[in-house]
Amino acid sequence: MKILEIIAQDRLASGGGIQMALLANTLAKQGHNVTVIYNYNPKAKETEFSLFENTNIRIIKLPLDKLKLNLTALKQILSLRKFIKKENFDVIHSHKGRATSLVILATLGLDVPLIANRGVTNPLNFFNSIKYRTGKIKTIIAVSQAVKDVMVKTGKINPKKIVVVYGSVDLQVFNPDIETNFRQELGISNDEYVIGTVGNLGKRKGITYLIEAFRKFSKKYLAKLVIVGANPSQEFIKRYNDENIIYVGFRRDVPNCLSAFDCFAFAGIKEEGLTGTVREAAAMKLPIISTDVAGNGELIKNKLTGLLVPKRNHEAMCNAMIYIYKHPEEAKEFGENARLLVEKTMTNEIRAEKIIKIYQDAKLSHSYAGTMANYKNF
Repeated sequence: MKILEIIAQDRLASGGGIQMALLANTLAKQGHNVTVIYNYNPKAKETEFSLFENTNIRIIKLPLDKLKLNLTALKQILSLRKFIKKENFDVIHSHKGRATSLVILATLGLDVPLIANRGVTNPLNFFNSIKYRTGKIKTIIAVSQAVKDVMVKTGKINPKKIVVVYGSVDLQVFNPDIETNFRQELGISNDEYVIGTVGNLGKRKGITYLIEAFRKFSKKYLAKLVIVGANPSQEFIKRYNDENIIYVGFRRDVPNCLSAFDCFAFAGIKEEGLTGTVREAAAMKLPIISTDVAGNGELIKNKLTGLLVPKRNHEAMCNAMIYIYKHPEEAKEFGENARLLVEKTMTNEIRAEKIIKIYQDAKLSHSYAGTMANYKNF
């Protein structure tokens, strides 16, 4: 199939961008003709392209700024339309809401089926639900059942139009048997218990609740909290300064970082679809503590594949840390069970197989609708 994957952001090293890249790479390796479009930003690092190494994917950078009612936006839409019209794609798959809006406008009057991805549990209001209800969108791919439920409830979307396909993880990259030097790099001794997390320090990730929970935990046990992600501000470090907390900053070698953890903890409070770093930690067989937000409970089954705790509750998070620490054999089982669940439901190959079926069905139904329209006209 000739496929266009499009996202209107200039950084791919985040959830939606990474998932689009994994899908595009897998489809290209299977022999499909894949083009990727993402937002052109001269300040973006060219290292983003490393996500598409060793593939035959064509990468197009177009200016896809936030949709506004002005001449610049019109030029962007017309530029995208011209490209789509020339290429004659079998299907277009938009990732994130802005890309979906742009593609709908750019393909008005064009004969191509559209697939839209939805990866967050933000409620839909009347205006931002219109694009998902339009007939231009043949299928909506929700990254978790929780996302689908919110779309149906708040956006009044027909549930038959929404298909749940979990995000994926590369099991060869996230291999629990890899060797790591991350502890040595950070100066952490082997007798220190390491609780780690990966992600940005935005409020929705609940990092302050995680820190408060760890502070209580570390008063009783020899431990370190390692936070891998966006560099914190000096104000943040000053406020949450602790000799047992290590802020690492952004890293590309996430598997190496995860391999050094004894436990992975996620304290998010809202807007998750199904947290990518939780999925990656599961692939690494780590015992996981996660807040029960959005779709995370679809992967972390309490006391089977990890521990679920209420959000905004550092006491519950601390108690979960203590439980994992005191029950190492059970914690090991949690990690092994989580890896098995990922292998059964969240590999690149499983995801690509489901999405290709969606593409094929969309193309077939679109072609049938066009044939029937021509028949009626005849």
